Amino acid sequence: MMTTVPLDKATEHAWRQAWQSRDAHYDGRFFVGVVTTGIFCRTVCRVRRPNADNVRFFENASGAMASGFRPCLHCQPELAPGARWQRSAGIVAHALRLMESSPSEYRSVSALANTLSVSRRHLGRAFRQELGSSVQEFLQSRRLMIAKQLLDETTLTVTDVAIAAGYGSVRRFNAHCLEVYGRSPTVLRGKVGQAADEITLSIPYRQPYDFESVLAYLAIRSMPNEQVNLEKGSWSRTEQQASPDDLQHGSSAVQVTNDSSSCLRCQISLSEDNSRLAAVPDLMGRVRRIFDVNADPSDIKRVLSQDDVLAPLVQGMPGLRLPGAFSPFECAVRAIVGQQISVAAATTVIRAMADKAGGLSPMALLSINEEDFPMPSARARTIRSLAKQVSEGEIRFDAVGDILREGLLAIRGIGPWTADYVAMRAGSNPDVFLATDLGVKKRARRLFGFDGEVELRARADAWRPYGGYAVMHLWLNVSQEASMKANADTNPKIENKIEAQSEKNLREQKSKYEQEGRKDE
Repeated sequence: MMTTVPLDKATEHAWRQAWQSRDAHYDGRFFVGVVTTGIFCRTVCRVRRPNADNVRFFENASGAMASGFRPCLHCQPELAPGARWQRSAGIVAHALRLMESSPSEYRSVSALANTLSVSRRHLGRAFRQELGSSVQEFLQSRRLMIAKQLLDETTLTVTDVAIAAGYGSVRRFNAHCLEVYGRSPTVLRGKVGQAADEITLSIPYRQPYDFESVLAYLAIRSMPNEQVNLEKGSWSRTEQQASPDDLQHGSSAVQVTNDSSSCLRCQISLSEDNSRLAAVPDLMGRVRRIFDVNADPSDIKRVLSQDDVLAPLVQGMPGLRLPGAFSPFECAVRAIVGQQISVAAATTVIRAMADKAGGLSPMALLSINEEDFPMPSARARTIRSLAKQVSEGEIRFDAVGDILREGLLAIRGIGPWTADYVAMRAGSNPDVFLATDLGVKKRARRLFGFDGEVELRARADAWRPYGGYAVMHLWLNVSQEASMKANADTNPKIENKIEAQSEKNLREQKSKYEQEGRKDE
């Protein structure tokens, strides 16, 4: 039995109070093991609280399982929102993000160690120091959590669940389930599974969550195989490539909608022979990334609101997210295409390029000649260079630290703005501030009174590690002004009022924020 990672007194006191009050703010930030029952729960679990002397606190589910506790069947720890490590720096945090975003690729300690450029021993030592469990134990607990969710939320057979969760065999799945839960998968579920054409899984997030703004952002930047329906509130994507790098062969679809119970609903279409079952965790990981469900809005608000100018913007949009990318490579290609043209024009070019190449995978783009790209030859060469380096493994979007940015900057035709934008969205790095972005500079000039890169970066240092969210707030503010100006074209009398109204709104938001006395802090 593993020992827990020691907690400082302040943290333990805060966690104990949060547990006793069932504070939803702490849901997923830590778990509580009950010594007398051998069960661990979420802070929001509705069962009767045990004696305070009989509980142990764990920062993650795997640490609790490694210490011999089994997951609660009432509060279902597998459905807890993301923990703090999903926005942290460091080797362990990066390893955990890799496991979540690409489970099928990182099913072994060796795969993780190779990507992180560390030894297996060093990685294992870091995991034990920070999480209280080994890498293998964390991989196993995550695999079981995926399987448990599939058992609860789908009608898939136990065999299909084992395949989708990444178990090598049904026998191994049965053994692991018996070891942890003390019962077989069939008994645990309480019903017999059956084949299914599609499955729907829930993806939890922390409130507040501005799903509409994420959809609006993705709608004008959709890829050829993506569709956003703003009226129905849905995003969908179809995969039709069949290269070895794709998640699955043939055609499949994933559709995402929002649920009122603090979770997204992800509907995944399966093939007739269920050959794509193993891709389900990866699809879920990509959905989590593009919809930024692991963000902690309270912490983002705490950091950004320390800036008196940004504070009213954050107060007005507390659930704003930083959309990621379903396909990091496609996001990078789009960034290159859109370097000197509008967002709408970039969408047109991207669709024409996909039609010509038969897709937007690295191999598809390398299959057509430079002159076949609907763009200047210099930009076409840049895209082909990127495709070549990605296909050869020289550039990885899950690279540690600044390796991705440095690799992109080494490609002729990719400058600091493009590299930073790709790192922010395709690399899911919120600690990136686009100081050279024209929209950011335009809004900064109005709000801060300056737009120089050096001055902006100095100001943005106080926003770390959430500079990317500051960018989203500034972009949104620019978009709102553009919308007002578009309306002014039909009524010239409005034009003179726009600037005054914009400043008035900002003053009102700031006044409201100050009157509240920053109670949330």
